[in-house]
Amino acid sequence: MAEEDAKVSAEVVAAEKEINPPREYVIDEKTGKIKVYKRRWAVCLTIGLMYASWNMHTSRQVPIAPAYAKYFDIPNESFSSQGLGVDFMSVLDSIILLVAYFPGAYAIDRWGLKVTLVGGFAIMASSWIWLASGTNFAGVLVGRSLASCVGTTVSASILAVSNRWFPERERALATALISLLSLLGSGAALVLADMFALTDNEVVDTTLKSCDTSIFSASQLSELAVAAANDTYVDCLDDYADAKDSFCCYQPTDIRAFNVMMAVVPTVFFILMLLSVRDLPPTAPSAAGEPKDYTGLVRGTKMLFTNQRFAKLALSDFIVSGPVLVIYSSISRVFPAEISSYSFLASAAGIGLAIPTAIIAAYYMEKTKRFYTFAAGGYTLGTMFWIIATISYIADTTAGHWAFFTSIVFALMVFIAWQTAVYETKLEYVFSAHTSLEGLITGWDRAVINLSNLVFVSALAPEVVGSVDLTFIIGGIIMVIGCIPVLAIKDRFAYLRLAYDRSKTAGDDI
Repeated sequence: MAEEDAKVSAEVVAAEKEINPPREYVIDEKTGKIKVYKRRWAVCLTIGLMYASWNMHTSRQVPIAPAYAKYFDIPNESFSSQGLGVDFMSVLDSIILLVAYFPGAYAIDRWGLKVTLVGGFAIMASSWIWLASGTNFAGVLVGRSLASCVGTTVSASILAVSNRWFPERERALATALISLLSLLGSGAALVLADMFALTDNEVVDTTLKSCDTSIFSASQLSELAVAAANDTYVDCLDDYADAKDSFCCYQPTDIRAFNVMMAVVPTVFFILMLLSVRDLPPTAPSAAGEPKDYTGLVRGTKMLFTNQRFAKLALSDFIVSGPVLVIYSSISRVFPAEISSYSFLASAAGIGLAIPTAIIAAYYMEKTKRFYTFAAGGYTLGTMFWIIATISYIADTTAGHWAFFTSIVFALMVFIAWQTAVYETKLEYVFSAHTSLEGLITGWDRAVINLSNLVFVSALAPEVVGSVDLTFIIGGIIMVIGCIPVLAIKDRFAYLRLAYDRSKTAGDDI
């Protein structure tokens, strides 16, 4: 009886394998390399584009925060006894994401890349809600929050895409492409918003609740009153340059036209996702890319943070990212008044230079397998650019202003190369041959970044500490401290995923 049962069981297993054959890697007879599929690029690019549209969606308020503050008739501050400021959206978003990244990571590791379609639909729907809400604070808040609740399935898929669809020689490039597209989305919001501006420069408006009107003389107040009565503007320059530091300036913007564009973009990208995204290729692109068992959130998290190398990287992420996120969330308010109209140019230049930098860095990362070197270099370079920006800002000279501008451009330029290296290094450090961890690694990475955003934007924003100078000085000290954990990692070049690939594919061209 036992033998008969065993025979039946073996037949069932064989039948299941015939219907759903294991996705092991195979060698292409024509090329002699591990077989890969052209669809991998479509999967990578469409998920990356949807990630970009989500970042456009959530970043749109950054360049026009003062304009939103005026339309909402609430203060443009992190905190105020008078009500909630525009930055409240960013703070609430961080709280939502702290929770939402874990279901997103769970879904990616448990059900695969097909769940990114759910996230893509939510991002598209929330963009239309934002458009329909116009300048209604509650409606805009709901529109932004919906995307944050479900869009995490898209952002948590980065390593799953590169590890499950791409061969070893292309994994860093795939990670870089998605990360690059996500940055392009954030930067696009900064650049495109300027196209919808109704004035060339920021203008003074004493009706903003964030505005400290005590800085103006009687003659200035009279001039501003006359301008308001005639429906004209006074630029936030020259005699009114100090108005920016007192949060009395904003950029009049055609918000509706801007939001129409921001709704159309994710709609197009979602259609492309429907046509392109598949969970897995017919055969694995590498030994490390073969399907694995899923582990729970608790066990998976324990696997990550009991690994000291991963824990130190996560700690450096939290500390170093905080000050950078503060400046990003308030970039329209921290640029020196003399070059405030060039903030969009800094974003465009940095992002433009980030494209070749990220691709070249990804190529050499895979060629040299020095993932940690690139990651540690990113932390230290970012800190160096921050220190240069701080000194330049405090100098308050024309040369200093342009040195500040240049440091922002170079910081953006190296950001994606650094982020790619951090992602790849984390997976190399905690790789398991039996457990799927890609989604959880990305989910925890994003959760740590958003916790950093929540803490530092709430505590280090210029409005909170009292001046932009203090934000830069305190931020620089914090970033120097943040570099210590990553530089203290031991066995930094022991890569588990790479070793597994090499042991399983010995003799094969990977």
